[in-house]
Amino acid sequence: MSIKVNRRALKRLGSALEARISTVPKSQRKLRRFEVRARNGQDAYRSPAELLVAAALANRTRWDRIVKPRLKRFRSRHRGVQSIAELRALVDSMGDRSLYRRVLYFGSGENPRNYRGPLLRGLARAFDEYGKKLRGQGGKLLTDYQILRAWAREPDPRLVLEEANGGKVLGLGPKLVDWLRMYGGDVPTVPADVYTVKGMKELGLGDAGKTAEFVARLFGISPHALDLAFRAEAGDGRTR
Repeated sequence: MSIKVNRRALKRLGSALEARISTVPKSQRKLRRFEVRARNGQDAYRSPAELLVAAALANRTRWDRIVKPRLKRFRSRHRGVQSIAELRALVDSMGDRSLYRRVLYFGSGENPRNYRGPLLRGLARAFDEYGKKLRGQGGKLLTDYQILRAWAREPDPRLVLEEANGGKVLGLGPKLVDWLRMYGGDVPTVPADVYTVKGMKELGLGDAGKTAEFVARLFGISPHALDLAFRAEAGDGRTR
């Protein structure tokens, strides 16, 4: 039994995708390497340290209204904190209340359900320890950008961070791992978040994450452009 491609179905899907992708400006359809974007100030986060702060803030939070202004405040208040090691030193020097008020800019750090402080501490520690391990292998001089790229290509990136942290990183789930891999590690993927789930369902495809990557490649579309198209439909910020 031979498998035949349903060309009518593909054509319908292609038309639907073309309509979605047209909402993303051509200049934004390909994601340049994080190091280049950081150097050119293209993102709301402009260093590896700010990337991890953004990761701690991003989940279930409006990007343009909440995350971007808080990153700007962080940059203004902590000008010397750009590397992962510098971020770790900063968060380790603070208690929870100071961390929430002076880094994440929440009014109170006393809500036990607010996982963002432990998430930021865990990410800073895990990536710093992972970087030390890589640098110790043959005395390699690696930048944070190279470390993020190496981590993003590990067979199980989440497990690697948990091992480096000495235990689970509170708040680190598959969606955030994909987000960090794409925006920090330069791996083309489509995070399996609410935007992707909604967008894929509207295209007639219920399964989100890996299916979204397949669809993007089937039609020669950048996974980053597809991710931005799903976000644009929901009215969220386009630039990460």
